[in-house]
Amino acid sequence: MVRIMVYVVMVAIIWSSLIINRQYESSPDNILMNFGMASMGLVLGLSFFDALGKKTKTVLIIIGTIYFIYISLYYLIGFHNPHWGN
Repeated sequence: MVRIMVYVVMVAIIWSSLIINRQYESSPDNILMNFGMASMGLVLGLSFFDALGKKTKTVLIIIGTIYFIYISLYYLIGFHNPHWGN
C-alpha cells in the first residue's frame, strides 16, 4: 500500500512539473529524463526484486529520494527560473 502511494505521489509531482514548466525552455523530454533517473532508483529500491539485497535497495531508496526531491524543487519551486537573477 505504501508503494502505491509513493508511486501516485511521484506521478503527481512529475505531472505538475510538466504543467508548470510549459512556458519555459525546458522541453518535456528533458523534464521526463531528469525525473526518470530519480524514479528508477526509487522503483528499484521499492520493488519486490530481492536479488539486489537489502543494503543495495536501501542505498537506492536513499539516493533516489534525495535526487527526486532535488529535481522536484528544481522544477516546482523554480531553481531554474531566469527571473531570479542567479
